[in-house]
Amino acid sequence: MMMKEMFHRFMFFLLFVLLVIVITAAYDWVQSLLIGSPYEHPGADAVKVFQMNTDLDSYTIPDRLLLFFRYGE
Repeated sequence: MMMKEMFHRFMFFLLFVLLVIVITAAYDWVQSLLIGSPYEHPGADAVKVFQMNTDLDSYTIPDRLLLFFRYGE
């Protein structure tokens, strides 16, 4: 009786893992069809949205904290 119950639990666990793998693979496949590769170069011209020559030393500490929390820079 105990062996049969353990076998059913093991089969349930195995089925659960198998379904998770199948659903994850299906999700990745559908996402690749709809979106494409995230590492492809963009088809259009890129637009520069920040300036590389910004001198951050001219900002005070509270200003830099505001920049960090607002923009993550």
